[in-house]
Amino acid sequence: MPEPAKIRNVAVVGHRGTGKTSLVEALLFQSGAVNRLGTVEGGTTVSDSDEDEHKRQLSISTSLAHTEWQGRKLNLVDVPGDPSFQGELRTAARVVEGVLVTVSSVMGVEVGT
Repeated sequence: MPEPAKIRNVAVVGHRGTGKTSLVEALLFQSGAVNRLGTVEGGTTVSDSDEDEHKRQLSISTSLAHTEWQGRKLNLVDVPGDPSFQGELRTAARVVEGVLVTVSSVMGVEVGT
């Protein structure tokens, strides 16, 4: 078990459809935590495991994934971006020290980001 000083708890947040789950998936793949790069469209991501999430192609619940990188343990909290699930963001914000914010390069910052 890593010592507490080497653990990073990070929430991945942003508006719906900005690539939060895809970013978490890419981080897991690049770090070697998973051996395949899952996709939201294929319903094969680590974060979205619920059948409704696969059908709707969006996160409904906050999910936790973890990996190790450069001697640190990273706990990645994938937070739903749809405004209907804002309570999930508030909950996640209480347990993390850092936040990665994703923004659409096409739409820019939107209401609810």
